[in-house]
Amino acid sequence: MKTKLSMVLLMFFIGIMANAEDFDTMRTTLKDNELTEIQRNKIIKSYIGQKVIWQGWIYDVKQSGNKYSCTVSMDKPDAFAYYPDYTFPVNEELAFNLKKGQVVWVTGTINKVSVGLMFTVKLDEMKLYLTNPNPKKKVGR
Repeated sequence: MKTKLSMVLLMFFIGIMANAEDFDTMRTTLKDNELTEIQRNKIIKSYIGQKVIWQGWIYDVKQSGNKYSCTVSMDKPDAFAYYPDYTFPVNEELAFNLKKGQVVWVTGTINKVSVGLMFTVKLDEMKLYLTNPNPKKKVGR
């Protein structure tokens, strides 16, 4: 019975899991050990090209010469595996006003998804926002 239920849920995910609004759900779905390689690849293909608005948290801000950048984690600061996922250039004023753990929003178009020891999602046209760029749309985490 568990196998039948798992297959029904799997087919549901493969059929409609093209919605990449939620980074955490996307990662959990793709790291499922019961997925076969072809099932995982089909789900990944359904994500490619999707535009996303994801909530993230400032991981750190760094300076290199006269340039500044901030790193953003898609995991909450109190998560067990809290590490940076994306890096953005920022101006000096913003660099000095950002705080570790501050909520930000990341937008972009999914270009590549890698599932392995580290789960990574490469985004094209990536942008960083301090407020939700589309407050009417549910923002994934």
